[in-house]
Amino acid sequence: MSTAAELHAESISFQDHSEDSGPFDIVGDVHGCIDELRELLETLGYQVGDDLSITSPDKRRLIFVGDLADRGPGIPEVFRLVSTAMAQDKAFSVAGNHDVRLATALCGKTLPLTYGLADSLEQFGRQSPEFTKQMAIFIKRLPGHLIFDHARLLVAHAGLKESMHRAATIQARELAIHGEKTGVRDQWGEIRYPWAAEYKGNPLIVFGHTPVESPVILNNTINIDTGCVFGGRLTALRYPECEFVSVPAKRKYYEPTRPFLPDDPRLHIA
Repeated sequence: MSTAAELHAESISFQDHSEDSGPFDIVGDVHGCIDELRELLETLGYQVGDDLSITSPDKRRLIFVGDLADRGPGIPEVFRLVSTAMAQDKAFSVAGNHDVRLATALCGKTLPLTYGLADSLEQFGRQSPEFTKQMAIFIKRLPGHLIFDHARLLVAHAGLKESMHRAATIQARELAIHGEKTGVRDQWGEIRYPWAAEYKGNPLIVFGHTPVESPVILNNTINIDTGCVFGGRLTALRYPECEFVSVPAKRKYYEPTRPFLPDDPRLHIA
């Protein structure tokens, strides 16, 4: 397939790896935090080379919940590490909304330089055109959701209600990547639909998208986006052990739109 054809290829709703039971280390939203990612992987027992190649401990593999892009200082390096690991069958990843938006911009469409996209484009501007095209194609090929362990585990960036599991539709992909809208706004913007509060499905769903101070377990779902790029932590869920491993952010790289850490002064304004 030519490069142009790959850039415009139809996106994938889901990939079924039901026969693959792991063990896995599922990593929350990285957002370009390459130093924290390296530290987390080394804490988990992976060896990270100077070329960002990884050596896996005890045949464990990584699953990334998306949003590799935007806001942090090492965005191309994160994509290099994840794409290399996937090419070596050491990792999986779903697409996040920031990743999809970045791919659209890398393909030449003009978008508002908001939500950290300016950081991604500035950093990719220092990379070779060939690498940039490769990463645009890489993002385009990422699925909306992944299924593992005889359908006991599902990974989607923004989560996914049960009726959409295994649905090979644009709608299912969009919900997995962007989440469901409420149309309700507060002083910080639109409130995201609390789908996990209504979830009653059998697959454990591991997701990110909405930063939380610490992992949230609710109705057989786990949110592991602990807001590293906002000064929180980068968290991994070890599966099937159901253990959390995290490392602190080295600094706050970006101000969150909606406060989620208890020391955010906006939470204490009367």
